[in-house]
Amino acid sequence: MKYLKTYESSKYYQSIDRTERQNLMGADGIRLGSNKVPFTSEERSVLVEILFNNCIDYKFDEKILSGTRHLTIRKSDDIWFIEKVKDEWFLATNQRTKELFSKNYKCDQFDGLIRLIEELIIK
Repeated sequence: MKYLKTYESSKYYQSIDRTERQNLMGADGIRLGSNKVPFTSEERSVLVEILFNNCIDYKFDEKILSGTRHLTIRKSDDIWFIEKVKDEWFLATNQRTKELFSKNYKCDQFDGLIRLIEELIIK
């Protein structure tokens, strides 16, 4: 059982607007995304196991020097882009192929990302 500290929320993920997503991504004056960090090998292993076992199409964007920068997941008409940013946040963007606007979510730590995948992608 996971115990929450008094300052922690029991909300594993929540919907956010584009402005909040951009703030979490960071900007160093030159490029958006200065807060992005690579997935760890343990995180990659867990994600691969979950997605593979549920027959979900996925691809990690690999950069030799900077590590895995984002994960793309495709399921029917949904395309998800998942990125890890500093301070243990994971950002997920759902772009439906038949809709004009995307939906953004922030996940609190890796547990929140797993919950989002299980509840919104795998369903």
